[in-house]
Amino acid sequence: MVKKMINEITDDNTFQKLNIVKTKIKTVLSQSIGNEKPKLDNSVIIGVASIRKIKILCMQLDKTCRMGTIGVAEGEKVTLAFEYATKKKLPIVAVVSSGGIRVNEGTVALMQMAKMAAAVKQHSAKGLLYISVVTTPTLGGASASFVSLADIIIAEKDAIYGFSGRRIIEDTTHEQLPEDFQTAEYAKRHGMVDIVADKSEIKQIISKLLRLHER
Repeated sequence: MVKKMINEITDDNTFQKLNIVKTKIKTVLSQSIGNEKPKLDNSVIIGVASIRKIKILCMQLDKTCRMGTIGVAEGEKVTLAFEYATKKKLPIVAVVSSGGIRVNEGTVALMQMAKMAAAVKQHSAKGLLYISVVTTPTLGGASASFVSLADIIIAEKDAIYGFSGRRIIEDTTHEQLPEDFQTAEYAKRHGMVDIVADKSEIKQIISKLLRLHER
């Protein structure tokens, strides 16, 4: 079932889930985790849809699945989604809620940050638009990789957006952080977010941005 945010920002009944990545992901997972059976079900939902009749590739990291963390499978899906959009010359809208990189998968999971970033760069080099939509929480390796590399970053009002958790930073620096630290509003004031908007406004904002960048 497609999660709510994708339904809310795309035109009714236009979302079509993409399953083209399964074979390659299975191969990569088998090489990465040896004899362990690959798990294709993960937190990334990918599909094509329309927003105000403009065709896009959209993806969502679903926090109800392992807190939206990014492991090998998720990293491969995001990377292949960008590659698909680059080939088809599609703008991308990514709705993200993630706890970061799945550390229990070790180095191979961390490597996905570089792979995703490279795929974003290739998409950008073709002059294609990429919009990330930050929902709560968006932290760790997600915020430090493909989310922060978007051409335009939209954050849902009051969303938590940052890298490491507040408690870890305070314990490390031995300093009291501002009350609104790592909120969308704080991120916008410090240049890390372009737009902060209520959830009900996000589709209209994306629509206008797509129109401005339409070829």
